[in-house]
Amino acid sequence: MRASLRAVTTPPPFQVEDLESIYREQKFQLGYKAGEAEDIETKPWLGESSNASLVEAAVTFKADILKQESHRINPEPNPTTDSHTIRATAKTAQRTRHWQRRSSLPLASPTNAFDFPPEPLLFNLIGLYFTQINIYIPLLHRPTFMTDVRNNLHLRNTTFAATLLLVCAIASRYSDAPDIVAEGMGCGWRWFNQTIEIPSSIGNHLFAQTTLYELQYFPLAVMFLEGSSAFQTCWTLIGFGFRLAQDIKVHRRAVPPKPPSVEGELYKRALWVLIYLDGQMSCSLRRTCGTDYFDIDIEPPLEVDDQFWEDPIHPFKQPHGVPSNVAFFNYVLQMNHILSVALTILYPAPKTRHHLSINSVGEESLLVDLDSSLNGYLNRIPDHLRWDPAQENQLFFDQSVALHVAYYYTQMLIHRPFIPMLRQSGSTTLPSLAICTNAARSCANIVDIQRQRNETSPAIINLGVVFTSAIILLLNMWSMRRKGEPHDITSELKHVQKCMHLVKLCEERWQLAGLLWDILAELMSVGHLPPPTKTNSGSSWPDVPTQINGMNIDPTQATQDLEMMLEMVDTLWANAPVGLDLNETPHE
Repeated sequence: MRASLRAVTTPPPFQVEDLESIYREQKFQLGYKAGEAEDIETKPWLGESSNASLVEAAVTFKADILKQESHRINPEPNPTTDSHTIRATAKTAQRTRHWQRRSSLPLASPTNAFDFPPEPLLFNLIGLYFTQINIYIPLLHRPTFMTDVRNNLHLRNTTFAATLLLVCAIASRYSDAPDIVAEGMGCGWRWFNQTIEIPSSIGNHLFAQTTLYELQYFPLAVMFLEGSSAFQTCWTLIGFGFRLAQDIKVHRRAVPPKPPSVEGELYKRALWVLIYLDGQMSCSLRRTCGTDYFDIDIEPPLEVDDQFWEDPIHPFKQPHGVPSNVAFFNYVLQMNHILSVALTILYPAPKTRHHLSINSVGEESLLVDLDSSLNGYLNRIPDHLRWDPAQENQLFFDQSVALHVAYYYTQMLIHRPFIPMLRQSGSTTLPSLAICTNAARSCANIVDIQRQRNETSPAIINLGVVFTSAIILLLNMWSMRRKGEPHDITSELKHVQKCMHLVKLCEERWQLAGLLWDILAELMSVGHLPPPTKTNSGSSWPDVPTQINGMNIDPTQATQDLEMMLEMVDTLWANAPVGLDLNETPHE
């Protein structure tokens, strides 16, 4: 017992592997241009579970294929295939407007003279927020919110004014109003900027008890910023908001228990939304979750639709047999918990791995447990949220898409470390690449069905998962290509195409979407070399096309350099034996 206690309370020693992880992260500072005069210590940290490391593997794999195929065509040394030349010739795949990071966000001067949208547009934006965002992340209560707006609370209360301005900013990305469409990726900033220095708002959180509207500010700000060049700021805002919620004990059950109330339920929703966003952002950036489910004993949000909260006869009672719109969010929270556990035990810092004695055998055992949890989760999904492309209820259909996409993303996340060529040490016989590839295909198919059904309405909640799916599919495609095995490359490209369609659909309003599309377009350019000669099996590989259904994927048509992305190439696979494939384990 004493030894165990000492192991827990004594900081683990530093491990050499930490330096390797930090070095890899430094080589991929997503969104920063080469030569930018900024210290590396001030740039955002991206770790092993972030998409940066996955892109790093894809870029390295691509460079290796180019070199092998060039040698197959011409055994003489070819200077155009060395790593430096590959980086130099890939400098055109970056479109400035999607990659440029603002040195500082424009700040609004403190004032109470807020510039709200004119009334017809104001109510249109509010409606868009509740139909496009609140159905997934139920932060606000529509009847209460609309009552406050109609009573002009935003003209008297600066913190509610900030809430309303953020709702308008978020919803503007879905609006077809001509003046908003003309703003493109700049839409919403005119309202967001007004909230940055509101008197008695963010700064005074440190010196006064947090109010409901102040607490709602943080998840709303994150929802707007996560699609911009300032996405790394979201993690900090989430942590700030969660600490403020803890300060007023929102995370603890009331003692003695109290009957439900509108204000109490809204506080609870704000806390759970922060927890959800923390899991998502921590996974994207591979930073430690600031929230811990084991420290929270408050009940999940009530599965009662907004219109039944203040029913005069049965308040806060969902009619029997009527599925609640909020059930989706509670099931996503369960998935989020599995995600946070996976981050902790499968993507630990090297010294944590050493301290907890996590080895390859233990990891596989943990993976089995996580897989079991995932299967149990899938079996518990209620009927109205099960995947059914013929689901007539549009809201339940969209929620079902997001729920299953989240499931497949979690499946990919927990199996990614067990793809042999992505493993730092040890071998495995687990079919993790096949599992990840099947999950990626399922994601591509589901979001494409939704895209066709919803036409031009983008489901931004699925953007990050779709990007991950596309990279997994490309890795699998290149794996088969390098081995020279017969493979239906056209079918695989169609799945990648489905992913790129969604990303393309979002890029005019979400800056991050354009950045992700540029990365995928560059990775697709692996086919610009002539096809290799026939393999021993007699099969040959076609070129990857430079266009897919009219979408240009030729990096030579882009506008700026991609050097920061291609600086990632020399670490993840450096110790792998020559010719080792993703499907092969080191001992084979």
